[in-house]
Amino acid sequence: MNNIIFLDIDGTMIPTSFSKYMEQMSLISKKNILSKDDFGEFFAPHCVENLRVLIEKTQGKIVFSSKWKDQGFDFLKNMWKIRYPFGELMGCTPDILNSKRGEEIETWLQNNEWDNYVILDDMTTMCFKLHHISHLVTCDEMFGFTKKDLNKALNILK
Repeated sequence: MNNIIFLDIDGTMIPTSFSKYMEQMSLISKKNILSKDDFGEFFAPHCVENLRVLIEKTQGKIVFSSKWKDQGFDFLKNMWKIRYPFGELMGCTPDILNSKRGEEIETWLQNNEWDNYVILDDMTTMCFKLHHISHLVTCDEMFGFTKKDLNKALNILK
């Protein structure tokens, strides 16, 4: 089975509440709490754990659909290897000038082999093709990829 996980990062793996929490912890403790490294902000632990479970249960492979792909696939592979040593990375969706995320995902789907897919993103359904909606898990940007989202993703990839 070739399950693909189209992964957004900002709002999905880095919820706004986590970023604000890390900022507040630094202010309260009056210490510099490490919230990022050379790759950028850390992902929220609960989001990482939920993604790990999704990958483990579905053997899903990651395709980055996030704006982070602008850093290049080698950058993302290095970050993943150092931070989150699980799962298989397949690549990134192509950059299509002035397109919505759904167009980039559609192009990737047309040019690659896959059996099923899920889209983890905080963007609204308007950013995707109509036939993507049944594969979309819209994460709340405040909380990221939650257990509720995990259950929905597992149902899509079953």
